[in-house]
Amino acid sequence: MPIRVGVPAALSELLWKRYVVRTSASELVSGSGASRATAYRQFGKVFGLPPRAFISHARLELAAALLKHGISVRETAWRCGYPSPDTFTRCWKRAHGAPPSAGT
Repeated sequence: MPIRVGVPAALSELLWKRYVVRTSASELVSGSGASRATAYRQFGKVFGLPPRAFISHARLELAAALLKHGISVRETAWRCGYPSPDTFTRCWKRAHGAPPSAGT
C-alpha cells in the first residue's frame, strides 16, 4: 500500500523510484522537503529503521536473493549498489558472520 501523506510519502517515493540501492540517506532527507530531524523521525515511524540502516538492510536482502540464484559476489555487489566487491563482502560478513562466498 503506497504511503500518501507528507514527509513519509516523499521518503517512500524516493526510495522506490530509485530503488533502494541507488539512494543514500542524505538524498532521502534532502528530497523529503523536511528538516533532517523530521525526515529521520518520520522515516523511523514508517519503516522501523533509520534511513541508512533501512537501505543497508534492503541491499543485503537483495544480495541474499541474488546469491541464492547463483549470481557471483562481484556481480551481486555491483547490482546492490556497493562501490566494490570488497565493501560488499565486509558488509555481508558483518551482518552474517561469514563471507558471501560461504553461501547464504
